[in-house]
Amino acid sequence: MHPTARALVGESSLRLTVLEGGGDGALDAEVSWAHSSDLLDPTPFLDAGQVLLTTGTQFAADGADHDAYVERLTARGVAALGFGTEVVTAGTPDALVRACASHGLPLFEVPYQVPFIAIARFVADRVAAAEHARDAWALGAMRSISFAALRPEGLGATLVELARQLDRSVLLFDETGAATHDENGEGAALPTGLRDDIRAEAARLLDRGQRSSSTMHLDGTTVTLQTIGRRSELRGVLAVTGERDLDASDQTVVTSVVALVGVALEQGRILSRARSSVRSAAVRALLDGRADLASAVLRELGESVPEGDVVLARVRPDDGGTSESRTVDTTVLDALLDDARVLIGTPDAVHAAADALAAHGARIGVSTPSSASDLPRSYREAGAALDATTPQSRVVHAGELGSRGVDWLLERPGSREIATAVLRPITHDEVLLASLEAWLEANGQTDPAARRLRVHRHTLRARISTIEQLIGRDLSSFAARTEAWIALRAVAAE
Repeated sequence: MHPTARALVGESSLRLTVLEGGGDGALDAEVSWAHSSDLLDPTPFLDAGQVLLTTGTQFAADGADHDAYVERLTARGVAALGFGTEVVTAGTPDALVRACASHGLPLFEVPYQVPFIAIARFVADRVAAAEHARDAWALGAMRSISFAALRPEGLGATLVELARQLDRSVLLFDETGAATHDENGEGAALPTGLRDDIRAEAARLLDRGQRSSSTMHLDGTTVTLQTIGRRSELRGVLAVTGERDLDASDQTVVTSVVALVGVALEQGRILSRARSSVRSAAVRALLDGRADLASAVLRELGESVPEGDVVLARVRPDDGGTSESRTVDTTVLDALLDDARVLIGTPDAVHAAADALAAHGARIGVSTPSSASDLPRSYREAGAALDATTPQSRVVHAGELGSRGVDWLLERPGSREIATAVLRPITHDEVLLASLEAWLEANGQTDPAARRLRVHRHTLRARISTIEQLIGRDLSSFAARTEAWIALRAVAAE
């Protein structure tokens, strides 16, 4: 800490006499420097927290306004005023004492034998000692934090040590804006109501996509935030809270921690990618029917396929990719295969993950429950369900597809063109189309179909024979009749 006005006037070698103690705690204010001036308005040359020394030459003229002079000093944030006696006046003017008492400015008297330079040297020496102590503290703090970073849980240990050294609350947000760590120094727990405001500010800095920092003052708490990572590759935001702003030594320590956290997050990202690649290889082995190999690989990762019935979901982002970074329940196997994310787990866990990912812009196809040995079929089912998703229906379960009927099948890319090609030779003959539709709806029975069309059964048989010749198909088989029926639906929809 810098010296205080109380320490200055209490130094016996300076023989200073306090004439006015100022307001409550005024003498305990920190002093940053001591400056002498006999200007009537020295405030342009002063900074807040300084002690001003004067001989009172500015008051020699008749009518000098002591009150206005002191008012200017207090407005500037001067910590105390020292008056040198026996230079212009034998003592300190009573008007100056009254003005200091009125404005709460500490006033002390400097004997003629004490040069102003002695006071300035005292303050300078104490300021230098305080700054040296802060520098030594910063080096010690960074050393302790560096040792913490070498522990197995290096990232968490680093943030705990930072909170202890600063005696402040420390929060770390990941690249999505979610809080991953919340550490507190002794007696420095963060008020719950501030967390949302801090999280919102962290999200704002991340959305900018640039390296930046900001300082907020909320309900008597100062919050300093700093992004982590390179421009356009931000890895998160570190937030430090306390009752006062960070000084230069505090900021030095925080900056070093930002660098350490950045390295830790980048290493964690690389490790996560490696684990993801190994997990994806294991899931691919599962889908290739090599369950023993997959289980052995997953066991090395500390993971496994849940026992009992499982479902498989295939996830494709529909929002520029933001859903790909969303985490899911740790009990769910999460891998990236080809063009889609694959989730494998219990039905409840996968369904919950699918709903959460859909809320963030993804499309998801979910298989029916099966055993782990039947995952290849589940993968195909989930793929069909994924293809059936729409902006309005982002989660589709494979079990629902059978109830969607022929019209849904004809919505698949290219299917309508293939179907209509079957009946291309008779597309423009309404009589033949109507005859074929009535005959197929009667399950290939001529008499009921003829009655519906109000034609003779021999006429209908002749039309069906003509249709068979034109489309090149024998409609006596179930497969041919099914193909013709789907083609009719496609033609009707054109």
